[in-house]
Amino acid sequence: MVVSDYGGKFPDNFDELLKLKGIGRYTAAAIASFAFGQASAVVDGNVYLGFCSNDYLGLARHPALVQRCKIVQLRWAWAVPLRI
Repeated sequence: MVVSDYGGKFPDNFDELLKLKGIGRYTAAAIASFAFGQASAVVDGNVYLGFCSNDYLGLARHPALVQRCKIVQLRWAWAVPLRI
């Protein structure tokens, strides 16, 4: 895919990295940030759950964070219940 779609040059930005098979948001952000020096936040599900369950910085009720926490919680059945 890298050879056929990108002429053998590995994608160097978050959006293009997401198009690669097997690359998710976390991995794309990590590659963009660490390999190419781009400002991409590398945030895993534990961070989202921590923000929601402990209300750090008063962000637990922010709509975008609440939605993301619910997605993470659905993916990980063992996750702590959200206190929203």
